[in-house]
Amino acid sequence: MKSHGTSRRFLISAAATLVATTIIGALSLAGCGGAGGTYSPHVQGANTPPPDFSISVGEVSQKSVGAVSNSSLSSSQLVAPAASRSLTRSITVTPGVTAHFSVTVTALYGFSAPVTLSLSGAPTGATTVFGTTSITPTAAGVTTTVDVTPPAVGSAGTFTITLTGTAGTVSHMSTDTLIVTANPDFTIALTPPTATVVQNITANYTVTLTSIGGFDTSTVVLSLPKGLPGNTAASYGTPTVTATGRTIPLIVKTSTDNQTPPGTSEISLTGTAGTLSHSVSGTLAVSGYYISVSEATPGSGSILAADPENTAHYIVTVTSVNGYSLPTTLEAIYVSPGASIVFGTTTITPTAAGATTTLDITPAVNTTVGSYPFTVDGNGSDHTDASGTETLVLISG
Repeated sequence: MKSHGTSRRFLISAAATLVATTIIGALSLAGCGGAGGTYSPHVQGANTPPPDFSISVGEVSQKSVGAVSNSSLSSSQLVAPAASRSLTRSITVTPGVTAHFSVTVTALYGFSAPVTLSLSGAPTGATTVFGTTSITPTAAGVTTTVDVTPPAVGSAGTFTITLTGTAGTVSHMSTDTLIVTANPDFTIALTPPTATVVQNITANYTVTLTSIGGFDTSTVVLSLPKGLPGNTAASYGTPTVTATGRTIPLIVKTSTDNQTPPGTSEISLTGTAGTLSHSVSGTLAVSGYYISVSEATPGSGSILAADPENTAHYIVTVTSVNGYSLPTTLEAIYVSPGASIVFGTTTITPTAAGATTTLDITPAVNTTVGSYPFTVDGNGSDHTDASGTETLVLISG
């Protein structure tokens, strides 16, 4: 009988506890919901990310003439996750032509803060214009544009364009590739830059035409060089096709009778193809020497015709040009008939400062009064010639 009493007391206690718990729970619910309120708790799973955003960059149809796009992805296909990400895309333009990009910012998990946009990686000197630099994204995505215009000159290359969106401490980016291809053109070069030859020798240059952007260098017409010294002739040889363009021999012939004067000449030539025109300069240096003849002292070239002992005294100067240094043999010609001619030396090596020797002329007896022009000729060991003139004057006593 004692055991039955214990069981009844346990059952009564458990029932009382259940009722009390139910009442307290009901009071608690009523308290949370207020009068007539309903309990509606917000449940966030442990794996649900915090509010965030994504950014993607794509292409806009190219409006500028000459722009070519290689991208096959539309902006609607470029929905990136909330982490930084790069996809292989590219837009190709020529220098000075604008590349049009689209930038889409998409809200994730209720994100609603403004996002500031920035761009990096554009060619040096490029201009960048955003449709707007601040976007408040939505779940459907908000899109703006950014135009990148590379400089018209010197901007060819491949560039990674990075679009970055920043909101507070949160920052994400997306990249695209901008390819700037050079405008079809050509360059022109002359080698060697300086050709040095002696008289009677041919100077050989090479003109090199290099293609840019697939330009056909066979359409380039070359002018004959300007600035050549007197008594020279220039012509072009047969072109040779190369992997990058063409090379053309340029032959400059100096005079075969020593009429091309020694000295240095700046020459230039021009290549033209349609509206394109480029020039190049070079130097032609003709080596040789000059001869000058002057009175040894003022008046020493004028002597009395009646005095057979009188001798006219001169200085002969032989000056090297462009490094000429070969021995030269001197000779006086066209002197008055029967005159005695004596050089200090008949063989002299020209120098840049001028090598000198003496020349004495004694007229023949009974040479009449008058002026007698004469010439001093030089004949180099390589047959390079030069000459200088002066006048012997016989006066009455």
